[in-house]
Amino acid sequence: MLDKEIILWDECIEIFKKVSNKRLNEFLDEMVLFITKHKMSFNEVADLNFLEFICSIDSNKFIIGTTGDNFEGLSKKYINTKQPTLREILKIISNTIWDLTTITTDEICPHCKSDNLRILTDFKKENIYKSCETCFWIECNGKAYVRPQDLFPADKDIISRLKENT
Repeated sequence: MLDKEIILWDECIEIFKKVSNKRLNEFLDEMVLFITKHKMSFNEVADLNFLEFICSIDSNKFIIGTTGDNFEGLSKKYINTKQPTLREILKIISNTIWDLTTITTDEICPHCKSDNLRILTDFKKENIYKSCETCFWIECNGKAYVRPQDLFPADKDIISRLKENT
Protein backbone atom coordinates (compact mmCIF):
# COMPACT_ATOMS: atom_id res chain seq x y z
CA MET A 1 0.00 0.00 0.00
CA LEU A 2 1.06 3.52 -0.64
CA ASP A 3 1.69 5.75 2.35
CA LYS A 4 -0.85 8.18 0.88
CA GLU A 5 -3.55 5.49 0.97
CA ILE A 6 -2.73 4.59 4.58
CA ILE A 7 -2.92 8.24 5.66
CA LEU A 8 -6.18 8.81 3.77
CA TRP A 9 -7.79 5.67 5.17
CA ASP A 10 -6.73 6.53 8.73
CA GLU A 11 -8.35 9.95 8.32
CA CYS A 12 -11.44 8.31 6.86
CA ILE A 13 -11.73 5.91 9.78
CA GLU A 14 -11.70 8.87 12.18
CA ILE A 15 -14.69 10.32 10.33
CA PHE A 16 -16.56 7.00 10.46
CA LYS A 17 -15.83 6.64 14.19
CA LYS A 18 -17.75 9.87 14.87
CA VAL A 19 -20.88 9.12 12.82
CA SER A 20 -24.22 9.44 14.55
CA ASN A 21 -27.55 8.64 12.91
CA LYS A 22 -28.85 11.73 14.75
CA ARG A 23 -26.20 14.05 13.26
CA LEU A 24 -25.99 12.97 9.63
CA ASN A 25 -25.53 16.54 8.35
CA GLU A 26 -22.29 16.83 10.32
CA PHE A 27 -21.17 13.42 9.04
CA LEU A 28 -21.86 14.50 5.46
CA ASP A 29 -20.03 17.80 5.98
CA GLU A 30 -16.97 15.96 7.29
CA MET A 31 -16.93 13.58 4.32
CA VAL A 32 -17.29 16.46 1.84
CA LEU A 33 -14.48 18.31 3.60
CA PHE A 34 -12.33 15.16 3.44
CA ILE A 35 -12.90 14.77 -0.31
CA THR A 36 -12.35 18.49 -0.94
CA LYS A 37 -9.12 18.45 1.10
CA HIS A 38 -7.78 15.46 -0.85
CA LYS A 39 -9.32 16.27 -4.22
CA MET A 40 -6.00 16.20 -6.06
CA SER A 41 -5.35 12.66 -4.82
CA PHE A 42 -8.77 11.49 -5.96
CA ASN A 43 -8.56 13.18 -9.38
CA GLU A 44 -6.65 10.20 -10.73
CA VAL A 45 -9.36 7.65 -9.87
CA ALA A 46 -12.61 9.64 -9.82
CA ASP A 47 -15.36 10.51 -12.22
CA LEU A 48 -14.50 14.21 -12.34
CA ASN A 49 -18.12 15.39 -12.63
CA PHE A 50 -19.11 13.43 -9.54
CA LEU A 51 -16.00 14.66 -7.72
CA GLU A 52 -17.03 18.24 -8.53
CA PHE A 53 -20.54 17.50 -7.32
CA ILE A 54 -19.23 16.13 -4.02
CA CYS A 55 -17.01 19.16 -3.46
CA SER A 56 -19.98 21.47 -4.07
CA ILE A 57 -22.32 19.81 -1.56
CA ASP A 58 -23.82 22.01 1.13
CA SER A 59 -25.58 19.66 3.55
CA ASN A 60 -28.19 22.33 4.32
CA LYS A 61 -29.42 22.11 0.72
CA PHE A 62 -30.21 18.38 0.92
CA ILE A 63 -32.71 16.23 2.73
CA ILE A 64 -30.25 13.94 4.47
CA GLY A 65 -30.67 10.26 5.29
CA THR A 66 -34.00 9.29 3.70
CA THR A 67 -32.70 5.88 2.56
CA GLY A 68 -33.29 4.44 6.02
CA ASP A 69 -29.71 3.18 6.16
CA ASN A 70 -28.08 2.74 9.54
CA PHE A 71 -24.96 4.81 8.97
CA GLU A 72 -23.59 3.97 12.43
CA GLY A 73 -23.77 0.28 11.50
CA LEU A 74 -22.23 0.86 8.08
CA SER A 75 -19.41 2.82 9.64
CA LYS A 76 -18.50 -0.14 11.88
CA LYS A 77 -18.18 -2.28 8.77
CA TYR A 78 -15.92 0.30 7.13
CA ILE A 79 -13.79 0.78 10.26
CA ASN A 80 -12.98 -2.94 10.13
CA THR A 81 -12.14 -2.89 6.42
CA LYS A 82 -8.56 -3.83 5.62
CA GLN A 83 -6.50 -1.09 4.00
CA PRO A 84 -8.36 -0.19 0.79
CA THR A 85 -6.83 1.24 -2.36
CA LEU A 86 -7.35 4.88 -3.31
CA ARG A 87 -10.14 3.85 -5.68
CA GLU A 88 -11.83 1.80 -2.94
CA ILE A 89 -11.58 4.69 -0.45
CA LEU A 90 -13.27 6.97 -2.95
CA LYS A 91 -15.94 4.34 -3.63
CA ILE A 92 -16.72 3.94 0.08
CA ILE A 93 -16.96 7.69 0.64
CA SER A 94 -18.87 8.46 -2.56
CA ASN A 95 -21.37 5.61 -2.00
CA THR A 96 -21.96 6.88 1.54
CA ILE A 97 -22.43 10.44 0.29
CA TRP A 98 -24.80 9.16 -2.41
CA ASP A 99 -26.88 7.28 0.18
CA LEU A 100 -26.98 10.30 2.48
CA THR A 101 -28.02 12.81 -0.18
CA THR A 102 -30.35 10.87 -2.46
CA ILE A 103 -34.00 11.09 -1.57
CA THR A 104 -35.90 7.83 -1.44
CA THR A 105 -39.56 8.33 -2.27
CA ASP A 106 -42.66 6.51 -1.08
CA GLU A 107 -43.41 5.59 -4.69
CA ILE A 108 -43.23 2.06 -6.07
CA CYS A 109 -41.19 1.33 -9.19
CA PRO A 110 -43.62 0.68 -12.06
CA HIS A 111 -41.21 -1.84 -13.55
CA CYS A 112 -40.09 -4.10 -10.65
CA LYS A 113 -42.47 -2.94 -7.86
CA SER A 114 -39.55 -2.12 -5.53
CA ASP A 115 -39.86 0.80 -3.13
CA ASN A 116 -36.38 2.15 -3.87
CA LEU A 117 -37.23 5.06 -6.17
CA ARG A 118 -34.85 7.97 -5.80
CA ILE A 119 -34.96 11.51 -7.15
CA LEU A 120 -31.98 12.53 -9.27
CA THR A 121 -31.04 15.39 -11.54
CA ASP A 122 -28.54 16.11 -14.27
CA PHE A 123 -25.42 18.23 -13.77
CA LYS A 124 -27.15 21.44 -14.89
CA LYS A 125 -30.24 20.65 -12.77
CA GLU A 126 -32.46 20.97 -15.84
CA ASN A 127 -34.23 17.61 -15.65
CA ILE A 128 -35.66 15.63 -12.75
CA TYR A 129 -35.45 11.84 -12.85
CA LYS A 130 -37.02 9.09 -10.79
CA SER A 131 -34.65 6.16 -10.63
CA CYS A 132 -35.04 2.66 -9.19
CA GLU A 133 -32.02 1.47 -7.21
CA THR A 134 -33.15 -2.15 -7.67
CA CYS A 135 -33.76 -2.55 -11.41
CA PHE A 136 -32.23 0.73 -12.67
CA TRP A 137 -35.48 1.78 -14.37
CA ILE A 138 -35.50 5.54 -14.88
CA GLU A 139 -38.09 8.08 -15.94
CA CYS A 140 -38.29 11.77 -16.61
CA ASN A 141 -41.62 13.58 -17.07
CA GLY A 142 -43.50 10.28 -16.97
CA LYS A 143 -41.46 8.65 -19.76
CA ALA A 144 -38.95 5.81 -19.39
CA TYR A 145 -35.39 6.66 -20.40
CA VAL A 146 -32.06 5.03 -20.95
CA ARG A 147 -30.03 6.11 -17.93
CA PRO A 148 -28.09 9.30 -18.73
CA GLN A 149 -24.38 9.24 -17.95
CA ASP A 150 -24.15 11.83 -15.18
CA LEU A 151 -26.94 11.92 -12.63
CA PHE A 152 -26.70 13.40 -9.17
CA PRO A 153 -28.84 13.48 -6.02
CA ALA A 154 -31.55 16.13 -6.16
CA ASP A 155 -31.32 18.93 -3.62
CA LYS A 156 -34.20 20.65 -1.79
CA ASP A 157 -34.71 23.14 -4.66
CA ILE A 158 -35.14 20.31 -7.17
CA ILE A 159 -37.53 18.47 -4.84
CA SER A 160 -39.69 21.57 -4.40
CA ARG A 161 -39.72 22.02 -8.20
CA LEU A 162 -40.90 18.42 -8.54
CA LYS A 163 -43.68 18.98 -6.01
CA GLU A 164 -44.81 22.11 -7.86
CA ASN A 165 -45.18 20.12 -11.07
CA THR A 166 -47.27 17.30 -9.55
